[in-house]
Amino acid sequence: MIRLIGGDCREVLATLPANSVHCVVTSPPYYGLRDYGTAQWAGGDAACDHKPQMGKPFESGTWRNGKDYSGSQKVLSRDCACGATRVDRQIGLEATPDAYLAEMVAVFREVKRVLHPTGSVFCNMGDSYQDKQLLLMPARLALALQADGWWLRSQIVWAKPNPMPESVTDRPTSSYEMVYLLAKSARYFYDADAVREEPTGRVEPMRFGREVPPGNAPHSAYHTDGSVGRNLRNVWTIATAPYSEAHFATFPPALAERCIRAGTSERGCCAACGAPWGRVVERKAYGDKSGGERSLEKGFTRNGMGGQKEWDSYVPPVTAGWAPSCACDADTVSCTVLDPFAGAGTTLLVADRLQRDAIGIELNPDYTRMAMDRCRDDAPLFASPPPAEPLEEPRIRDLFA
Repeated sequence: MIRLIGGDCREVLATLPANSVHCVVTSPPYYGLRDYGTAQWAGGDAACDHKPQMGKPFESGTWRNGKDYSGSQKVLSRDCACGATRVDRQIGLEATPDAYLAEMVAVFREVKRVLHPTGSVFCNMGDSYQDKQLLLMPARLALALQADGWWLRSQIVWAKPNPMPESVTDRPTSSYEMVYLLAKSARYFYDADAVREEPTGRVEPMRFGREVPPGNAPHSAYHTDGSVGRNLRNVWTIATAPYSEAHFATFPPALAERCIRAGTSERGCCAACGAPWGRVVERKAYGDKSGGERSLEKGFTRNGMGGQKEWDSYVPPVTAGWAPSCACDADTVSCTVLDPFAGAGTTLLVADRLQRDAIGIELNPDYTRMAMDRCRDDAPLFASPPPAEPLEEPRIRDLFA
């Protein structure tokens, strides 16, 4: 089930039940790089067309106002020359980096409230320049959230083989962004077996439970389903995948899929307390050529490298089943994925494909409709008709469920 809500995430999150979300996969607005067109004007000359003045320069090679900009840009001011004030609830155009971080920390406090005690957050954040200075906004945000009580578990580099071109000639073109894995507590759910990668670093996309036959690649461990793989690394090479209906860069489905698979249980969670079910993994012993046996508990290789023996009668571990992590003895339901900055709805779309429930929040009504249409086109049997009347802001409304 997908639930898409139009409104300010700071207001909508307050309406969601505590401990009701299992994983958050989101890409918040980056600081100073894009105007999402949600502003209104107050005061000033009623006959004026209210053109905003320009503030301090920003350097970017990202999408902004529907156009591809590179080089030195300037962030919009809140005031018009006629005296009108630009009233805007969007996050990302604050006057200073500290003001932006304060808003983000406030948002993530509400995220923590709705997150299940075993839940996690995958937060994608890009950087920006001001006065030719790299701001290191991803690192600043990670440290601010850590200081506010989040467990910062991993700093993941999203490497882009097809980055946005930039016209700058006095520095390298940026071809990566950061994804931070954050947890509400020190112990949280993380399904390492769901995201094991091949020795090349590739993760099989959108398997949907399809069995992958065991391979013979060297230097590899084995998935619990018998397929070749190693523990997921923290450098993810994933191409950007623009959505044709969006004029802004969208979250790649392959990146969202990896986060959702790792952060939620494929089996689901307890309907009573929300605790996720975990894998029951069968690890069998196997013999070497000298007749001895060795347990696979630590995940040995088969090729004899690194001083290990070459094992012949290998039996790969398998997922024998799933077990609850609570004592409620209740039915299971799908885990819930949240994206408080839904944009074009990529996280919701992928969560639905993976048979997880999804909640998305989006401030811009045009993007909300875009996400709604995209999810409906992908799974038409699960979507209800669009509302007859246009969406009015700042009213909070469910578009479909």
